[in-house]
Amino acid sequence: MKVSRPIPAPPHAADLERYAVLGPLPESAFDRPLRLAARLLRAPVALLTLGHGEPPWFQGGVGEGWRRLPGLPELHAATLDHPEGVVVTDLARDAGFAACRRAPGELAPRFYAGVPLVAPDGRVLGTLGVLDVRPRAPRSGGEPAVLGDLAALAVDELEGRLRTWEVEREGRARAEARRRFQEDLTLSQLLRGVSDLTALGLAPEDLLRRVADLAAPVLGADWVGLTAVEGDRATTTPLWHSPRGAGYDPAAEPHGDGLIRRAAHQTGVCFGGDDAGPPGAPCAASAWLGEAGLPGHVVTLVRLGDDGPWSAWDRRFMEAVVRALHHRGARPGARRGDQEPLQQALEEAQRARGRAEVLLELSQLLEGEGDVKQIAPFALAAVGRALGDGWQVLWRREGEVFRPLAVHGSPPEAVQRRQQAGVPASHYEALGVLAGHRVFLNAESLSEVAWQNGLRGTAALPVLLRLPGQELILGAYRGGEFGAWSPFERDLLITAGRILRAGAERQLRLQDLAAAAHTDPLTGLGNRRAFTAHLEAELEDAARRGGRVGVLSIDLDGLKAVNDGEGHLRGDALLAEFARALRERFRPQDQPYRLGGDEYAVVLTGVTPHEGPPLLARVEAVVRQVRRAGFAYADASAGLACFPADGTDLRTLIEVSDARMYAAKGEKRRVGASPRRGAR
Repeated sequence: MKVSRPIPAPPHAADLERYAVLGPLPESAFDRPLRLAARLLRAPVALLTLGHGEPPWFQGGVGEGWRRLPGLPELHAATLDHPEGVVVTDLARDAGFAACRRAPGELAPRFYAGVPLVAPDGRVLGTLGVLDVRPRAPRSGGEPAVLGDLAALAVDELEGRLRTWEVEREGRARAEARRRFQEDLTLSQLLRGVSDLTALGLAPEDLLRRVADLAAPVLGADWVGLTAVEGDRATTTPLWHSPRGAGYDPAAEPHGDGLIRRAAHQTGVCFGGDDAGPPGAPCAASAWLGEAGLPGHVVTLVRLGDDGPWSAWDRRFMEAVVRALHHRGARPGARRGDQEPLQQALEEAQRARGRAEVLLELSQLLEGEGDVKQIAPFALAAVGRALGDGWQVLWRREGEVFRPLAVHGSPPEAVQRRQQAGVPASHYEALGVLAGHRVFLNAESLSEVAWQNGLRGTAALPVLLRLPGQELILGAYRGGEFGAWSPFERDLLITAGRILRAGAERQLRLQDLAAAAHTDPLTGLGNRRAFTAHLEAELEDAARRGGRVGVLSIDLDGLKAVNDGEGHLRGDALLAEFARALRERFRPQDQPYRLGGDEYAVVLTGVTPHEGPPLLARVEAVVRQVRRAGFAYADASAGLACFPADGTDLRTLIEVSDARMYAAKGEKRRVGASPRRGAR
């Protein structure tokens, strides 16, 4: 059994917690890396397992009969603890895998190779492995190397699914913010209309009729009536109806006054459906406009057809209007002029509208293209306007402390000094924020020091945690008279955190795309595009300050022989090893690149043509290092061109260095100096 040193911290179930939102994954979710693993490693079975318990969170495989193979949990557990992978050439001969054995003649795994699946934040999620029912020797180049690349592909699939879910969630959040804004705007406008009608001094019946004209179409009602209730007698007068409700008469229905009788014995709005409202009306709502224990009136709204039950907004709107009309200004037979309840309802609606506008503004930030630095000031300002008091901070981790990246508001001087000094990362770790938990603390939960510094409430919400050492946290703080974080304030801060995370994720994606566009994926070196940009910048700088720049063109010899004789995986290993040796053998300020195929180049700073021999000697040292790594027939040819001695522009320097490299290659072939066993 070939294993590496175990990782220090064993994996645990929480490692998959951030993916739990995806729900059960389809068994075919990882078919692509599984089929590639089976095909590339010529294995009859490939298996991918997520989770650390039994049963696992997810398990999928390709190959006939893989579910019936014994010992799969033991193989999975052994692989989780070894980051460089596990290779067992014959499970039947390894005492550590007795669970994989079966009676003679029964199907059992004999060969196994597997690697852990590691998330971008370093958490171990599961394993990817291949099995064979026959023992076999490890492949040249090693199964873990191939499986490692495919494991990364599987993690990318999982991360892609998570990001898709997050994008869809943000879309739903934006749609919900727009919906709430529109509802609150409508509520504010309608209550403003009720306020204007009340100011006209209309008789209560006329006022109710006008209010019905305004409100019933918005609520989707088909009929509105006013019922005078005195003892057992009830007389109903229609106030408004839609075309569909023109013929509706609650008195003609058996038990049609059931909801009205209920409403006469309670305050507020009484909501009913098929069981409580007038027969034939899917929804009805009645509200008592009188005073408890006295004769009075009930206003009733009826929704016919299949429009569905009253929504939360319908109920909220009706209750706000009834609070405004319940008192003297609209109660039939009462005095006019008491506007206080209506004014309170109107102010409530205006506050709701303001909150909705803030949520809409935050949702619109999600649709922009700004990164977190650009978004943060606007997001914090919007949150500050909605919260009124206090201040907000977006914290970014720098080493073992969090420092402000953006601030809105003015904290007390003592708090400001502490914030500028930074908050220890251990503080957020103790609160659980670095584990993904949102924390809202009131005055009684704060430390004595925080209380003395004027804090009365704090909130900390994770914004970005997937890059250890670069975490972002949203903090909100309250001083003065403060009781507890309201549901709206919590919702507002959660929404702001999501928006800031979207900006941070967008920034990371752009950085990843930029890096991918300038990086060779096999070797990790810069590609031709990066080489050209770097060399152009160095030439401009050298021309401006009178400096010197060198270009070293290098051709790796022997790659074709390795590909043909040992396979392309082995050839890829040669390319990667050559790149690693280039990094190690040249100076830190020299930058190597892979231009494509077996072509490499190095941009050298401050070199002259006289330094050519030592630089070419470095290339020979690279070749020796690669040969010691197991590629005995590898070789390389190189050519140097220097600015300004050999040319002053990029094209000329590359042409000169290439020509000298090909001349060196031809000289080697002429004298037979290369030990390689095949031409390129």
